[in-house]
Order: sequence, then structure tokens, then C-alpha cells
Amino acid sequence: RLAGEGRTLPFIIEDTDDETDISEDKRKSYREYIKLNETLWSDLQDRALALYLNKYDVIDARYNIPEFLKKENVDRTSVMKLVKFRKLYMNFEGRIAWLFEFPSVDDGLAWEFTDGEIELISQPEII
Repeated sequence: RLAGEGRTLPFIIEDTDDETDISEDKRKSYREYIKLNETLWSDLQDRALALYLNKYDVIDARYNIPEFLKKENVDRTSVMKLVKFRKLYMNFEGRIAWLFEFPSVDDGLAWEFTDGEIELISQPEII
């Protein structure tokens, strides 16, 4: 569940060759994410808006931006139409993140959840 909505997306858990079960570190990471999930939608909206405004000139030059996404009209709700969630991902160390696509970012982005905080990273940093 994200923003009170059920979403069907893959949850990928990376493992190592010697793992047969999900480690306690991964279980702990997932439990921390679940606690954070209750409050993260508002934070993700704010972060997506900041990202969009930061990259606005590049996006504006590449795409035909609809009126509701023009710099003077966009808000924290409308900007989420540009975020394409792809999967919830946990790497072999137990780091967990939402992988997503965003205009003008070729490698993809991720919101990583650690210690109750959300950090914007590139997908290659976690995959």
C-alpha cells in the first residue's frame, strides 16, 4: 500500500548464493519500511516536487509539458503523475528502496528508506 492505495508492483529481494532464507537484517529493514510507509506519501510528494522544479528547465526543453505541470501550476499532487513506480527493491545487504522513473533521468531513481529517513539516490547505487 502506498498513499492509501493498493498497488501491484514487484517486490524484488536480492540474495547471495549462500542464502536460503531471508536474513534477520532484511526482515528488520522491511519492518522499518512498513512503519515509515504510513507517513511517507506526503514526504515523497514534497521530494518529487523539489526534484521536478530542480530539473524543470531540462524537462521543459525535452517534453511538451501540459499546462497543469507548468512551473507556475504544478503542485505536490500533480507532480506525482510523472513518477512511474516500478518496484520495491531490497538488495542483499537489506537496503530497501522504491525504484522509479522520472522525466530527464536516464538511469532511473530510487527513494531509499534507512533509519526512518528517505534519501533520493540513483538506481545504480542500490542495484
